[in-house]
Amino acid sequence: MERLRSCLIKLFFASFVIFIAPIIIFAFLSKPSLYRTIPSPDGRFKLEIWIEPRFIAMPGDGGASNKSGTVYLYDKAGNELASTRFEMLMNLDLNWGLDKIKVDNANTWTLPKTNNPNILLFHAAQKGNFSEFERLLPSSNLEFRTSTGRTLIHGAT
Repeated sequence: MERLRSCLIKLFFASFVIFIAPIIIFAFLSKPSLYRTIPSPDGRFKLEIWIEPRFIAMPGDGGASNKSGTVYLYDKAGNELASTRFEMLMNLDLNWGLDKIKVDNANTWTLPKTNNPNILLFHAAQKGNFSEFERLLPSSNLEFRTSTGRTLIHGAT
């Protein structure tokens, strides 16, 4: 009887070490990792996409495109303006505008307005709004570059 008890204790301990301990260790040690940083076309904002690790991956899971995570919106100073969770990276549909960004079908974030004529001119060129472009042109700096090095020519193409 004592021998059976000893075997059961050893079996319990072995099963804990083999099956349960790795799950507990993964849960405490796994942290989201930065997948990609996407600057806005005018350089005023950036998106950071963080993905969460998976404990188990099956064949055909699709690598990073099938992972879940969080998207964060930051201004130029590094202040967090918005965030949202997503279930699959491939479902993100990022579309920058002057006053908003569409993240996916459910989330559109409003961006703070700007009075900078260079940025307004950049967006007018990007959208092909020539009347707005001509109105802003006299008050703009044609040598203006965004923080990502883009110029008005980049905005127009």
